[in-house]
Amino acid sequence: GSTLERWVTVKPPTHSALPRREFEEWGRNQSLTSSALGLF
Repeated sequence: GSTLERWVTVKPPTHSALPRREFEEWGRNQSLTSSALGLF
């Protein structure tokens, strides 16, 4: 449980509270972040 690991695995507080577009954007960012970290 490094800080980076906690940051990567962070989840939105309540996805029902997020607009669909924002949630999709969040998911896309998570995927990009995971892919970027996988390169190192």
